[in-house]
Amino acid sequence: MTADPSSERSDMNEADEVNEVDELSETGQTSGTKGKRPFTGRVIGPADGEFDEARRVWNECFAARPKEIVYCADTRDVVRALREVRQRGGPFRVRSGGHSMSGLSVLDDGTVLDVSGLDDIQVSEDASTVTVGSGAHLGDIFRALWARGVTVPAGFCPEIGIAGHVLGGGAGILVRSRGFLSDHLVALEMVDSEGRIVVADHDSHHELLWASRGGGGGNFGIATSFTLRTQPIGDVTLFTIAWDWDRGAEAIKAWQEWLATADGRINTLFIAYPQDQDMFAALGCFEGDAAELEPLIAPLVHAVEPTEKVAETMPWIEALSFVETMQGEAMKATSVRAKGNLSFVTEPLGDRAVEEIKKALAQAPSHRAEVVLYGLGGAVAAKGRRETAFVHRDAPVALNYHTDWDDEAEDDLNFAWIQNLRASVAAHTEGRGSYVNTIDLTVEHWLWDYYEENLPRLMAVKKRYDPEDVFRHPQSIPVSLTEAEAAELGIPPHIAEELRAARQLR
Repeated sequence: MTADPSSERSDMNEADEVNEVDELSETGQTSGTKGKRPFTGRVIGPADGEFDEARRVWNECFAARPKEIVYCADTRDVVRALREVRQRGGPFRVRSGGHSMSGLSVLDDGTVLDVSGLDDIQVSEDASTVTVGSGAHLGDIFRALWARGVTVPAGFCPEIGIAGHVLGGGAGILVRSRGFLSDHLVALEMVDSEGRIVVADHDSHHELLWASRGGGGGNFGIATSFTLRTQPIGDVTLFTIAWDWDRGAEAIKAWQEWLATADGRINTLFIAYPQDQDMFAALGCFEGDAAELEPLIAPLVHAVEPTEKVAETMPWIEALSFVETMQGEAMKATSVRAKGNLSFVTEPLGDRAVEEIKKALAQAPSHRAEVVLYGLGGAVAAKGRRETAFVHRDAPVALNYHTDWDDEAEDDLNFAWIQNLRASVAAHTEGRGSYVNTIDLTVEHWLWDYYEENLPRLMAVKKRYDPEDVFRHPQSIPVSLTEAEAAELGIPPHIAEELRAARQLR
């Protein structure tokens, strides 16, 4: 694939900063070589009392027992730890917030490189940008920015780490009015597979910056910091419009029709709950006051009479706190058992698809199951499909299937419920693509579903920064593919031809 001319740059020969580092021993001690900075983090192993807490991740379905967990305190610790683990030759994963839906930030009998300690938040003097460490949490970032009257359009779960979130796209409350978080990424610092510190921005390593705007975490290196463009924000209006469960199908249809022409300042989602909760609801965040919102939501309200309609204007930071209290138990918990999948649809859901959703929710294995339709368009669609690595720009709706539960004995039941629901809706839906930030190991054609026509360019970036495929997991971007692998992953012929021309298909 030939890159867009506007984004082609010659960074093959750019000098990378290389830090001299000590080796990290099995015990976490450093060799103390003269002139080299000692490792400042810590290493926790199975014999340590805090090991069980240290190995914990958000989704307990994928709990693992690593050989060691290396907590890095800064970028130079990351360089040292990466070089050491490469020298040993064992498997490793990188963990920031630990919220990978499929548990890909941990592994059994390997090393976890944990960057949660890199959590600095530095707002620029004029508050036009913020630079955050890869371990910073969204809630802390929001609070630091609110003190300066600005924000970024990140997700609404305060405990999620920034790294995987922004690298995979980063959808939040303001996604329709301000776009994905990755659209606001202007620079990042990354440690590549050779332990070199690379700074990617508009002027250098531009292809890496492009790939980091939606290409997903764990593919090209270990990101250690991100610089994001901020925007002013003040008061917003949160709204809820609810209907009885029996009128849910009518409400979904009306919401989709309204969404197609809704004001660009309206951010909205639609939640379909299990039948025993007797409710479907549209929720949203409007960048304006309640009086201005009223006529904008009138077409939806008049289409299907709701049982409840509430709108309240409040400061942005209070809105975030309010949304946090409304979240399901899974989003507020430090760990749960959960399964989810987010797919993009290119046409409104029809009657048959909605019927399948209602049928599944009537038989949901968990009272915390839900199907969420996220309204896109607006600022998301304002960028082209190849402008950033996030390709799904023309989807009006993202369809999120989610359930969480408590008992390990119910794992198979809940996993099957998600898989069967996704398949039954897909049979009646015009859609394509999946969201890499809800990474799902059951998706058959995952490589194509995540990246579509941006795949060849992403594979070229992978070859540039990780030619030996050091950073790999079950669904990481490959350096190359065999013909058989491409066919198995559903790569269409015209993309396969691009890969052949670039010698990425063998």
